Amino acid sequence: MPQQPLGTDAGMSPLGPDAATPTRYTPIEFEEIYQRMVADELARGPLPYRRRRKLMRYATQIGIKPFRASLLIAEAQRQAGHVDDPELQHPDPITPLVHPERWPIWFKLTAAMIVATLVDLMIIRAVGW
Repeated sequence: MPQQPLGTDAGMSPLGPDAATPTRYTPIEFEEIYQRMVADELARGPLPYRRRRKLMRYATQIGIKPFRASLLIAEAQRQAGHVDDPELQHPDPITPLVHPERWPIWFKLTAAMIVATLVDLMIIRAVGW
């Protein structure tokens, strides 16, 4: 039996099984179909780059934009447990200021030049030049 083009289903036609009228899918239905495809791929294991690229190409063929396709893949990976939830780390903004030995050399030199300039200006002003 020859393979039918995407979006057609002769067996479901209201005119009978022999009539080949195209079945129109909505964008939402295409996304649902795509999500099921991605879920089936993820059931085989983690998604390598090559399979991901194939899924992305197929999404483009059926009218799903690449950004949306990436979101659908990421959502399916998260649901399948293939992606760890990121842990948010709160940076401690005071730590680098408390430890000057961690400052880069350019910062130390710049700070020294600024301090020296301010001291010179204060001396000049105090002397009254």
